[in-house]
Amino acid sequence: MFRDHQEEAELHLYRSIFEQEILGAARLSLEGKVIWANAAFASILGYRREEVVGLNVNELSHPDDLELIRSRLAQLLSGVMASNSVDRRCRHRDGGYVWLNVTSRVLRDECGKPQHIVAVFQDVSERRRQQELIGAGEARLRLVMESGKMGVWELEPDRKSTRLNSSHGYISYAVFCLKK
Repeated sequence: MFRDHQEEAELHLYRSIFEQEILGAARLSLEGKVIWANAAFASILGYRREEVVGLNVNELSHPDDLELIRSRLAQLLSGVMASNSVDRRCRHRDGGYVWLNVTSRVLRDECGKPQHIVAVFQDVSERRRQQELIGAGEARLRLVMESGKMGVWELEPDRKSTRLNSSHGYISYAVFCLKK
């Protein structure tokens, strides 16, 4: 009786974790077909929960990500990796792509044979957009530093030079006095 109650409580706990709207979660066939998904996963891709069941996440993947996905899946299935986490793009219902961080693990039977894949999906589109903006800003700064006829030398307080552009020959004389 106690064991049944404890198992029931644990099952309720696990179910409530996966039903939360914080992260998308899905159970997939070994071929990538959605067997079960929570509402958050469906919402990330622009679907209702009942519409996403039966879809193949590999068919929704961006073509440029397919080789990485296949490679990681092979490593998971062979047991080389216990779990996998990768940023990849999935096609949204509207036709655009959403960047997702996907963490997955293969569920095996008692003999170790792969049965299903459990995956957790987090929309990281905004983070990726911010990274692209930072990269573009850094590229513009490098262009300005390299094309201007002005030497730039950055020095950290620990007195280690961190950056010196190719125009450093134009620095005629500089004295730095740093106090600790």
